[in-house]
Amino acid sequence: MRTLRETNSWIRSYTTKRNQLPPWGIEGAFIPLPSMQVIYPEKKPSIKSENGKEFIFCLIRKKWLVITPEEWVRQNFILYLTETLQFQASLIAVEKQLLLSEVKKRFDIVVYDNQAKPLILVECKEMNEPLSQSVLYQALNYFKEIQSRFLVITNGNHT
Repeated sequence: MRTLRETNSWIRSYTTKRNQLPPWGIEGAFIPLPSMQVIYPEKKPSIKSENGKEFIFCLIRKKWLVITPEEWVRQNFILYLTETLQFQASLIAVEKQLLLSEVKKRFDIVVYDNQAKPLILVECKEMNEPLSQSVLYQALNYFKEIQSRFLVITNGNHT
């Protein structure tokens, strides 16, 4: 794991290469926290089988989705946000489109504050995918566009 100085230096280098400053400023109010284990609530996502496929119910989108490893992480993290951290489901957006350099992308989860401003951006990866530098690049690009106050990256095991 990088030190705070190494991480801030890396972020400065990353954003300078792209000729853009991060929304938190070049002096780095960005403070990376060590990886933490999320204690998921006892409540689990609803799952059903139909025609040989498994589906998971999204509380936010209010529909059944084909279960994939990343979708499993996303739905469990949504339960963590709503059940453990007590965020209102009405303040959470899931897989909405955004435009990055004229390329359509989708963020995983954004939690808004009561003034409808982005508070937390959550980037989800499947459980077996390491939280690598390329994952951080992707999340930082979304973070730069959305300008939430906080960024969370999770694979369900590490956050």
